[in-house]
Amino acid sequence: MPSGGHARSGPAPDPNAIRRDRRSDQATWLTLPTKREGEAPAWPLTESTKREDAMWARLWSTPQATQWEAQGWFDEVALYVRTFCEAAEREASPAIRTLVLRQMEGLGLSAAGMSRLRWRIGTETAKEAPKRGRSGTIDKARFSVIQGEATG
Repeated sequence: MPSGGHARSGPAPDPNAIRRDRRSDQATWLTLPTKREGEAPAWPLTESTKREDAMWARLWSTPQATQWEAQGWFDEVALYVRTFCEAAEREASPAIRTLVLRQMEGLGLSAAGMSRLRWRIGTETAKEAPKRGRSGTIDKARFSVIQGEATG
């Protein structure tokens, strides 16, 4: 039996990780524009609903849409829209809702999906968050200045 993890095992890549300053690694991250310009492509599936039309148009203005278009992922995005609309119904099954979450990740519509695809939005890289202690407060804020002489 082969060893190794599953396709999505382990943490998603982090562009701000300590070892991510290598030139070879930074070259694998793609910075997306802040939005896609232009009209949404034609709906590729059978007749769409008004709700699907609205979501389709909205999604094709996102930064991720630049890559969907480049990769020709029209059917995949349309299936996500159709599945999302079905999953949003009150009586939707947990399985269909789980499928939507997986589709979101595959299309780069979630933070985990963006990381796995190595996509960033905009021209600025993310700023490092301050380190926090066990209590959730910033470590530096846990210290206070004590007046007086040091005892030795």
